[in-house]
Amino acid sequence: MDTEFILNVLLKYRRMGDQKFSKLAEIQMTEKQAHDELVKIGIPELDAGLITDCLNVGKFCSWLNTDTVTPEAVAGANALIASKNLAAEVKVTRARFDKLIWEVARRK
Repeated sequence: MDTEFILNVLLKYRRMGDQKFSKLAEIQMTEKQAHDELVKIGIPELDAGLITDCLNVGKFCSWLNTDTVTPEAVAGANALIASKNLAAEVKVTRARFDKLIWEVARRK
C-alpha cells in the first residue's frame, strides 16, 4: 500500500477527529493514549494508528497489508475497546499472498 496515501487518509481522519463527534473525547481518552495502548498490546504501529482513527470517528474501516499480528494482540485490542464501551471490534483475516485484511466494524 502506498505510504503517502495512508498518511493522507490518517490526516483526513485526524482533522475529522478534532470536530465535535470525536468518540474518544467522549470517553476522556486522547488519540495518543488509545494508540499507545494498542501498541503496548501488540498491534503494529501503523495499524494502531488506523484503528485509533476509525474508533475516533466511529466509522467502519478496512485495509490490507502484510504486518504480522498475533491473535492474542487482536483479542487484547478488542478487550480494550470493549472496556471503553465503544461499539466496535477489530477483525483480522488472512488473505492471499500472505496479506491480512484488517477491519474495524460495529460490534454485534
